[in-house]
Amino acid sequence: MEAAPHPIVIRHGGRDRFAVEVTFLPGEQSDRHGEDAASWGELAIWVTGRNLCEHRVFGEHRLGVRWHLLSVLEWLAENFDELLHETRLPVPATGIDAAQTMERARRHLGVNDLDELERWQTWWARHNVRAAAEGGLLPNVYLRRRGGRVELSWDSGDVDFAPEDFAFGHVAGHDLLEPDEAGHVLFQWLDDASAALSEQPEAGSRVAALRQRVTALADVARYERRLALAAGFPADDAGLIDEWRELQALGYGGDDARRAAFHAPHDELVVTGSCVAQLMWGTLSPTLDAADRRRIVSMLLQVYAPDTESAELAGLVRQEPLATDLREAWERGYALAEQLHDDLAIDQVGQVDVEAILVRLGVDIRAIDLSDEGIRGLTVASREHRPTVVVNRRFKHGDGEDVRRFTLAHELCHLVVDRDQGRDIALASSEDWAPVDVERRANAFAAMFLMPRAAVQRAVAQSTEPPETVGGAAFVADRLGVPVQTAIHHLKNLDYVDPNTHDQLLERLLYERRLARD
Repeated sequence: MEAAPHPIVIRHGGRDRFAVEVTFLPGEQSDRHGEDAASWGELAIWVTGRNLCEHRVFGEHRLGVRWHLLSVLEWLAENFDELLHETRLPVPATGIDAAQTMERARRHLGVNDLDELERWQTWWARHNVRAAAEGGLLPNVYLRRRGGRVELSWDSGDVDFAPEDFAFGHVAGHDLLEPDEAGHVLFQWLDDASAALSEQPEAGSRVAALRQRVTALADVARYERRLALAAGFPADDAGLIDEWRELQALGYGGDDARRAAFHAPHDELVVTGSCVAQLMWGTLSPTLDAADRRRIVSMLLQVYAPDTESAELAGLVRQEPLATDLREAWERGYALAEQLHDDLAIDQVGQVDVEAILVRLGVDIRAIDLSDEGIRGLTVASREHRPTVVVNRRFKHGDGEDVRRFTLAHELCHLVVDRDQGRDIALASSEDWAPVDVERRANAFAAMFLMPRAAVQRAVAQSTEPPETVGGAAFVADRLGVPVQTAIHHLKNLDYVDPNTHDQLLERLLYERRLARD
């Protein structure tokens, strides 16, 4: 009697950080034939100790999902560069990760906007593991670039066409991986798994094509395209590399300044680090015009100044984990502002002079006119660039002193807690394309930094009108140098105004502004 073929086990990475494991099960019953049947096996994806493929079905606990995995390998080889480098989501960010934003966008997609639906589906097909299922029950896992890291996020609560009792063990979450860590684990697994399939008797043209595609991935000549993807250029743009090269020629500066702005560490598989141009462009609107591009590139070249960060600012920089939700992001912003008050020994009773604090920390403050009115400001700092905050004078909420002060405080948060790789940042603060959790935290930070609890308490006590009125809120805003709308939100968060009154105050404020315009 012929012995049953032994399982083929392929594992790469560490379960405590990131690992992909497959066990091919030749000879096990499969409803397909040929190359598909030879790829029947069990898949597990591990992220910081969580197995995203772990599930229960038919009353049993299983560590991996079983399916014909040739389609998964083909999908990974086809989309390898996009998974590790493509930053831009197909819609403005509304969630703290790709899984949240894509699910929220899906709920609002309709047949009336076929272009938006197509963009969503195309991006989903490049980045969601479930796109490789071809009938299997795979977890709803997204991989994409997020600044200098690779974001892995999942939302596997609902599984279409699954048995009634089917449920994944880890429903929703996210984590950040180092690009070289993610890239090399995925490539090694892909290389070994495809090689194992090529040795099976059923191997044919599909497996041969897969092996060729896998081999072609290890090519340093793909660097420019990968970097352009990380900078937010569309993956299907035929002029991708040409446009990235054009950007490098827009400004004026020496070779060292250009290298610092546009060159990122890389190897034959992945762009392992980041550069300020890549980071900046990943958070800018995709409709940014040519004149704005020239202004921003010129600014990046002008602030080239290696090793100019002050010791005091460097000592304040800290790493913050991703928030689990937007509420937590806001709460962390408040806590970080209060911590910085103490670190800098700031007087928390009077008006906070945020510009003087930035100057004290050695931060260059500039202004720029950008046609994209959704951009509040820009922040740049790296080992090779002077820490710089740039205010957009054409920001849609105005360029008054109160708005400017809030922008400076907002950008200070980015300098202190939103550094990529610990030291580098190049971020455009915008409502649509910057990470929404990062912007929410920076807004909360700015509110608390400019309106410490003691200063609010004093202003409320000095006002002749209660904080539940527009006049009272306006008094607090004027004393602390912030927009009235910002003061109203902050007064609610500090329990001076209840939620219903908060909404009424905002409505009244908008009404009075319309009357003033008319």
